[in-house]
Amino acid sequence: AVFSDFQLLQLAPTVAYKFNDEWSVGFAPTIDRAQLAVDPAAFATPNSNGTYPSAAHAAESWGWGFQIGVLWQLESDWSFGLSYKSTQWFNEFSWNSADENGLPRDIRFDMDFPAIASFGAGYTGVKDWTFAADLRYIDYENTDGFQQAGFSPTGSVTGFGWDSIMVLALGAQWQINEKFSVRAGYSYNDNPIPDANTFWNVPAPAIIQQHLGLGASLHLSSGMTLDLAYTHGFTNSISGPIYGPTGPIPGS
Repeated sequence: AVFSDFQLLQLAPTVAYKFNDEWSVGFAPTIDRAQLAVDPAAFATPNSNGTYPSAAHAAESWGWGFQIGVLWQLESDWSFGLSYKSTQWFNEFSWNSADENGLPRDIRFDMDFPAIASFGAGYTGVKDWTFAADLRYIDYENTDGFQQAGFSPTGSVTGFGWDSIMVLALGAQWQINEKFSVRAGYSYNDNPIPDANTFWNVPAPAIIQQHLGLGASLHLSSGMTLDLAYTHGFTNSISGPIYGPTGPIPGS
């Protein structure tokens, strides 16, 4: 049995400045609160009987980072944007666990959230329509916790072994009238988990590559809008060998 749960809350108070009709910049410090629970905690040194301790009692950690962006709005109905979101640096997650005899064990795991670089373009040259495209790079492989997978000399697992990925997102919005608009979007991304690292990622199966989004907005007044959104990730699967201390198990 394998159990995992990860939750992330991020607050981003933002300030933006418009230099003129074409150029704007924005900046946001990011304040994060994350919760992580894993069982078995394979990132810890095994107990004396070869089992791993449990980290099912969720640990919480604070993190921080920043985001900066620039927007270029042209008179020809085109706009272009660049943004960079830093790594979200978290304090170590820490659990009060126990060994196979019930004696206390303090186990820790260092995991951050990856940096993201984005380039986007928008077009409003068709009456009542807005079109957008976004290209992103997510830097998993240089982020603590996602580094090379495998066993350390002590028997603990060194990381998830994720690759950095590219994400392409496309979207369109139709302004039906002054009060109501609808929108849809589709995104496709590389799979960060190579087949060979399937075994190490049973508790972290982030292998979805295609997402569909739908949304609508109702303008209730000049100062209030009601937004609704739905997103769906399409099923995906990968497979790879089971690993033991000496490497992949033949035929697994």
